[in-house]
Amino acid sequence: MTGSLRPEIVPPSHSHLWSMVGASLGCGVVGAMVVLATTAAPMPGVLVPALPDVRMEESVRMPISVETRRTVAPAPRSSQLRFVFRAGGATYMKLEDLGSAGDPKQLPAHGQVKLVTADDSTAAIAVVRDAEVPEAHRGWKGKQVLVEQSCTATVVGFAVVSRLVGDTGYAGIEDEAWTAASVMGSGGTVLAARLDGCTKGLYARDAALPKIVALEPVANEDLALAARSALLASDAAKQTQRRWAEAGQEGEWSEHTELDTKVLRHPLTGVTWISVHGNADEGCGGPEVNVWGLFRVERDGSLATVEARKLEDLHRIEQIIDLEGDGELELVGRPWLGLDLVLTRASGEELERLAMPFYGCPC
Repeated sequence: MTGSLRPEIVPPSHSHLWSMVGASLGCGVVGAMVVLATTAAPMPGVLVPALPDVRMEESVRMPISVETRRTVAPAPRSSQLRFVFRAGGATYMKLEDLGSAGDPKQLPAHGQVKLVTADDSTAAIAVVRDAEVPEAHRGWKGKQVLVEQSCTATVVGFAVVSRLVGDTGYAGIEDEAWTAASVMGSGGTVLAARLDGCTKGLYARDAALPKIVALEPVANEDLALAARSALLASDAAKQTQRRWAEAGQEGEWSEHTELDTKVLRHPLTGVTWISVHGNADEGCGGPEVNVWGLFRVERDGSLATVEARKLEDLHRIEQIIDLEGDGELELVGRPWLGLDLVLTRASGEELERLAMPFYGCPC
């Protein structure tokens, strides 16, 4: 076993292979020694060299569970809101102001003007061909729009529409009755898109955009009471009380004014809001009461005052919405006479208005 290997066992080979054969034989010898050392007793008279401590480690692939989250792109925010109105038995969506009350802009080419009267208002309507519509608005043709949150309509045409309320005498017009031409010159004139449906609703938006968020009413008299108390304790309420007393009125203004209180939940953020509006119409010369508070319910149930101020131009709040879906609120409402439709931020910044001039004595 320790002697030389016989030639017949290892056949001749080329010289450049001897290194490879040597390496193979070396591995074989080591392997044999390991086997002998572990499985067989040493032969008499044969010395077995001590083997090094060899540790065999096996690399095992372990499955690792990695949580993957799908990234969803946020819906694009939009400030688009178009006021909707009815005239001549049709529904229209305002696209652009063309002038009002003696300050008319250049009207696009249009067809014959038709005079229509309904619900104490007077309107003049003239069809505008698609080719005559300004390029910025021409793309509305054929689009679907969502009127408020539920009614879908399609833009089927365009028109110039002018509307007003009142008598010609207050407008400085000698004619006793309105004509198509005088209404077009004195009314609130807009370029409008005609819709094929939706007879109700205050505003619309391109149906391809995310919906304008409407807040959901919540029944919670405790929150309503807390918000009313917070408004009455505000500086805005105290200033209203001073004006009330200076006008010779007795008692507290709040005792003669209904506080319109709405508890509302934002469907996207889950935040609860409370709106409290005190408005009293005392007529011409009377003290003006038009104070409003907006409160946010914090996580601990406390109220944070967001706004507490005189509401200025808005005397009636029609809706509280989230225009861009950003968690901030906007108001849709009407001024004193209730003819215009106005969109403002909660801070009071006006964003949009659909005007309808009044020619008459409001008192």
